[in-house]
Amino acid sequence: MTTKRRPIEPLRRTPRRAVLAAASLLAALGINGCIEEDPVAATIQEVAGQFEALGAPGSAIPGDEFVTDVYEDALRSLRSVAGQGSDAQRASIQLLMARAEYGLAKIPLGDLTAAHAEANLLIAGAAAQAAKHVRLSALASASATFDPSDEIAELQSIIGERSAAIDDQQASLQRVQTEIAELDGLAGEADARADEIRQQESELRARARAMTAPEAVPLFEQAASLRNQADDLAADAERRRAQADVLRPEITQIEGEIDRLTEQRTLLEESIENLRAESEASRRATASLQTDADAVMQELTARIDAVEVLMTGTMADAYEASMGAYDKASAEARKAASGLRTQARLFEAETALTAAGLAASQAEQLNRLVRTAGSADRMELAERAGTLAEEAAELARSRLESARESFSSAGVRGEASDRIDAVVARLEAIIGIPPETEEDGLDGFEADPVDGPGQQPGQEPGEEPAEDASDAADSEAGGP
Repeated sequence: MTTKRRPIEPLRRTPRRAVLAAASLLAALGINGCIEEDPVAATIQEVAGQFEALGAPGSAIPGDEFVTDVYEDALRSLRSVAGQGSDAQRASIQLLMARAEYGLAKIPLGDLTAAHAEANLLIAGAAAQAAKHVRLSALASASATFDPSDEIAELQSIIGERSAAIDDQQASLQRVQTEIAELDGLAGEADARADEIRQQESELRARARAMTAPEAVPLFEQAASLRNQADDLAADAERRRAQADVLRPEITQIEGEIDRLTEQRTLLEESIENLRAESEASRRATASLQTDADAVMQELTARIDAVEVLMTGTMADAYEASMGAYDKASAEARKAASGLRTQARLFEAETALTAAGLAASQAEQLNRLVRTAGSADRMELAERAGTLAEEAAELARSRLESARESFSSAGVRGEASDRIDAVVARLEAIIGIPPETEEDGLDGFEADPVDGPGQQPGQEPGEEPAEDASDAADSEAGGP
């Protein structure tokens, strides 16, 4: 199902919250020391605050145009002070510029993700059509022996599984809806009771004002007690609403899962109908089956043509733009290594690992096209896609090697390195790199990217980063 996105609202930040946000981000970058009151420090603080605001909890979801403007404005601001300030400030500027370039990659990355999703649908449809064409062609020579009963039985079994899963999801949906309704009802009751008590409080205060001070004291004390009761009830109502708000996203998730399972079931039912229709057709003349096979081939060709247009257009443009932005981010991070070695190396490694994943995904998509195009006898297209896939895979290998070197240089060890190795292994499996032996592997290197640029080896999520030798000296000038 389609969910409505709420309209984008301007990000509202008070000066105090902006300062706190900037300090939070600077700490995440591993930049220690106070912020000097000079143009360079002010620019760093302002840009850091803008970055933090993009992901601030409770803020509106920014659109692509807004995000692009923020990052491009940040780059212009940072370039205006590049080369100025202390060593720490210059390194901080480069690391923030790296983050801006990294952020800009998310815009074309979204286009690429959408293109990959569309290509997946087209390729899946083309693969299904290719299989159907093979089946119809075989039926043309042996139509009398075609019997899809086993396949129909298997599909019916899967349909039964999907129906059971839909029932489970609907039961979960009812449970969540009931729980939300109960919470909303309790919140309403608490509000109503709070209103009643506040009315009583008002009446007591009105009576007290008409009395002498000594006589009014007990009434004012009683009114104060009533106010506390009303405040407690109002707070309880807000807490109930907050609990309900936490549960509401589950409704969207469950409804989405129900829609997905229902669509699968419908497609399976359609497949059964198609098989039955083909079974009937197989009992007719071979010439009719060949006509059907030719029609399927036309549809298969149309789908592959659409994938080819996508491959040479949106996919190629968005892929190049994303990889270019990641390369710029890595280059900026390398420039920061002299002042913030650990943080810069971690950021560079994470960027390289992200770029490797992007290149591996591109290679995987292109390899799927190679297989589908080959099944449709589109060998020229398959060869071109195969060349591009190998180029993307080679780029992924290169970025993985860069990530290995950077993580090693940053001294990543322990649980974080285990997670990194798991990510690397998955990417290597996609692009066809055989697993390394313990002797060949990089000792201590492994992991999903650490929590953020600047999280140091062994640092727990949310823990304040410690200064390393290269960063400690940076605090002297008051730079970030």
